[in-house]
Amino acid sequence: MGSALNFRSAIIIVASSLLASVFVVQFGLGDSGKVANAVSTGHGSSLAGNGGKLPDGALASCGTSPLDGRTQIVVDEIVDTISGVTQCSSVTSQHLSALLSLDLEDEGLTSLQRDDFDGLTSLYWLDLGSNDLTSLPEGVFDGLTSLQWLRLYDNDLTSLPEDVFDGLAGLALLELQINALTSLPADVFEDTTHLWFLLLSDNDLTSLPEDVFDGLTRLGILGLGWNPLTSLPEDVFEDTTHLEQLGLNDSDLASLPEDVFDGLTSLTHLHLNDNNLTSLPEDVFDGLTSLEY
Repeated sequence: MGSALNFRSAIIIVASSLLASVFVVQFGLGDSGKVANAVSTGHGSSLAGNGGKLPDGALASCGTSPLDGRTQIVVDEIVDTISGVTQCSSVTSQHLSALLSLDLEDEGLTSLQRDDFDGLTSLYWLDLGSNDLTSLPEGVFDGLTSLQWLRLYDNDLTSLPEDVFDGLAGLALLELQINALTSLPADVFEDTTHLWFLLLSDNDLTSLPEDVFDGLTRLGILGLGWNPLTSLPEDVFEDTTHLEQLGLNDSDLASLPEDVFDGLTSLTHLHLNDNNLTSLPEDVFDGLTSLEY
């Protein structure tokens, strides 16, 4: 129990130290492509990737181990992460349930199996950033009830299954920036009610479902910049009353609903630079009593 708490504390400390640099890059002061470096967790050993040693979609053969039939790249990283284990056939369900973190950043992943993360019930941190994923299987994160931080940035995702994040009630940080998402399911964040850091920047979103952020009452940082958004639903931020930093920069917004920011009394940073706005509703910023920038 103590090790789990220590790991959770480490995540919070690392996240806090990174947020300032993420915000500077992601919300208007630099190239969004630099975000991958800005939010790097320092696992430099993963930067070389898998070097193309494995064919796309290769599956592991691990005998009676619960890892049998899972994506080979995922299995290799799990084995490398477990102390004292050198072969996947030696991995037990007890090993999996004790795993706290899994770093698959820049490993050349092009696809995942639905059961790749089965049994990782204590996992707090999962990094799938800087890969070549174009889609996610439904249920791929099922059972990851301890997950706090999920990194999916810098892939080629074009869409998300509606229920892909269901059951991730403890998720606090979600990185989906630098993908190719063209739309979001209306209820995709329905179960992530503890989310306080969400990056959707640098995608291909042209619109947002009106209810997409409903229930995210703890959300503090939201990045939507570098999307071809042309408009915003009037009530899209209605539930995000604790929002402190909101990036809408470098998009195609031509107008704003008069009440779009109503209730955002905690908002300190709002980035609207580099849009197509030629005028603003007279009272659009009324009520933003904490706004600094």
